[in-house]
Amino acid sequence: MLVLSIIWASMSVCAQKLSITVRDIPSIRAYLFIDGYYGEEKYSIDTIELQNNITHTIDFRNSKPGLYSCHFLNGDTANFVVGIDSLLQISGTYSELMKGKLSFAHSSENSALQLLLQYKKNLNSTTDSIGSMAAKMDEFEPQYETRSTQMRNFLTNAYLAYDEQLDQLERLYPKTYTATILIPLLKVSMPDKVQQAQFDNLISFDHYHFFQDVPLGNEGIIANPYFEEKLKTFLASYAHHGNQDKLKKDLLYMHDSLSTNAAVREFIRYVQIKYYMKTGPGKLVDYLAQLSADEGCETNIPYQQNAVIKSLLAMMPGRAVPPLTIKDYEGVSRSLYGVMMGKKAGVVAFWASTCTHCQDSMPAFYSWYMQERSKGLEVYAVSLDINPDDWFNFVSAKTPEWVNVCELKGWESESASIYKVRSTPSFVVIDGNRKIVLKTTSLQEAKNSLLTLLRK
Repeated sequence: MLVLSIIWASMSVCAQKLSITVRDIPSIRAYLFIDGYYGEEKYSIDTIELQNNITHTIDFRNSKPGLYSCHFLNGDTANFVVGIDSLLQISGTYSELMKGKLSFAHSSENSALQLLLQYKKNLNSTTDSIGSMAAKMDEFEPQYETRSTQMRNFLTNAYLAYDEQLDQLERLYPKTYTATILIPLLKVSMPDKVQQAQFDNLISFDHYHFFQDVPLGNEGIIANPYFEEKLKTFLASYAHHGNQDKLKKDLLYMHDSLSTNAAVREFIRYVQIKYYMKTGPGKLVDYLAQLSADEGCETNIPYQQNAVIKSLLAMMPGRAVPPLTIKDYEGVSRSLYGVMMGKKAGVVAFWASTCTHCQDSMPAFYSWYMQERSKGLEVYAVSLDINPDDWFNFVSAKTPEWVNVCELKGWESESASIYKVRSTPSFVVIDGNRKIVLKTTSLQEAKNSLLTLLRK
């Protein structure tokens, strides 16, 4: 696979600029998309239309250190770090860039990131292998306990070796975002000698010490998807789900005791609400929502405000879906409530013809829709395009028979604001009473939910 050439000039400041020069661009629109991370969600930093042999520049001076995403239309997506290096330069032919994975020269930030991701991949491979061997064990075999102990020892040794790799990496690339945020975040918490005497199992240890290495006071911790992943792992595996009172104490502990940073605390609450909105029970969402209502502080970080939590709650399952009336490509106003009248199930789908994932998922969804529409299914597809030709050409060729509407305002569309859409594609599943059943970015989750409604 061809490698993109990316060069950072080293300076002890946050990255300031990204520049890209592309040759041999075909006679089509060529876009470069740059996104930032708020947990697992992406938000748009910039989109530039590339021109042959012209250097385009993106200013990062107002951006914070963290993980960012870069991709071309129909091309590969790669993550890179904005941190202590100051200049990111990309150059090459259009066809080369479309095929390649990002690699970095003279960038301590991104050299550290690539090594970290490789170590993490190797650990996952090892733990998957150990887990597979453990799953094949017969609980009635004579040496079951002996082999179980061996499996636990193999796992412990793999974790210790991985943590040692991360310690070496931290020493090799000090002061980088990887060293200060990602390495402590992705380390496996292991008990020291004193803790070993107190805990005779890792599950109990992790309940109390799962976040012991995490830099919870550093706001940069939320500018990547790994912190959200860690929070959800704790909720899934190390919280008291068998006892509601103890679980509420765990949730309070996560919010009140993990961090003194307001933005980090707000992010923790955000992840908690998202998690229980998806898994239930609804009573926990109400409990967390009330805690949010009792706090009045907000921050100025993108999507990092109490408003984000209020947005989540506005799209909570069981609530009436907000009304929409948007024009289709013939200029006719189409009401969501009118379109869904008499239907058993529906979905409001937010997408864009310039979205790589949408280009694959929307035609696939349309094929499935054509099979299920006779059972009472309808789709209200809201495009976040700006260019009317891009929108019309796509829908007329790929999705002509469901309801296609567009404000032609991109991310400034009022519908995206009302529905709290942060990424495309996004799907809001509604029932025959126009009540929200599910909001998701997963097409498969949306289809599963719709099938349940259609079978009633």
